[in-house]
Amino acid sequence: MTRSKTFGVSRQGDGNGQARLVLHGELYLATAPEFAVNVIRACTDRPAEMLIDLSALDYCDSSGLREFIRAAKLCAGNGTRLRVGGARGRVRRVFELTGIADVVGLEP
Repeated sequence: MTRSKTFGVSRQGDGNGQARLVLHGELYLATAPEFAVNVIRACTDRPAEMLIDLSALDYCDSSGLREFIRAAKLCAGNGTRLRVGGARGRVRRVFELTGIADVVGLEP
């Protein structure tokens, strides 16, 4: 697990072609690069599916949203199915208001 003061990413793989990233805390300008590095590392093995769990994410600004767009493009280029789920409250709302929910296929 990597951590900064306000953000963390747990990276897991199930050994059956699924990569899972669990985001914790606040995703913004200072922490977005940490998320980006973890997405790139998770995609290195070209998993069939990548699940990004937002259930413990408390905040996401436009820098974080930009990284989700990049993740969607990277996964599409790898042939990896991207799943993003667990967003709640203001995090879900910002994804929906900006249209990023449709870009990344935000699940309940």
